[in-house]
Amino acid sequence: MRQDKLRLAIICFFVSCFVLAGSSTAYNLKSLRKTFVSLESLAPETGAVIFEMNSGKTIFSSHEHKTFVPASVAKLITSYTALKELGPDYTFKTEIYVDGPVVDGKLDGNLYIKGYGDPFLVDEKTWILAKSISSLGLKRLKGDLVIDGSFFSPLVTK
Repeated sequence: MRQDKLRLAIICFFVSCFVLAGSSTAYNLKSLRKTFVSLESLAPETGAVIFEMNSGKTIFSSHEHKTFVPASVAKLITSYTALKELGPDYTFKTEIYVDGPVVDGKLDGNLYIKGYGDPFLVDEKTWILAKSISSLGLKRLKGDLVIDGSFFSPLVTK
């Protein structure tokens, strides 16, 4: 029930922002601040910056320098960009490779996992990945488990 009220309040807030932005009449900053303050009491982890499109002048801000976990709207922008740039048939990959022989279920070398930014590779999926590796006969590791992030930055060895 509280979440439904919060969603409704947030929707009303953003709708009013769009109405204000498209309106030719002057915006009412006092009313806007009052609305936002009431939203903050429902959800203290909120922030907003509203600016004029023509001038770039900030007309309202609250917690503008605070960092937040991206909301669903921000995720939509990221998803749209990924879909546009990568295409609907793109598949993220995660590579597994070794640098030594596997004898009697024991790898005499290192096991490498190279990621390419798969957003679906969450904790639950890493357990599935581990079971898949185990089902191929690898039961013990004599070397190191190396997480290769070189797709994002150069591989650094120490």
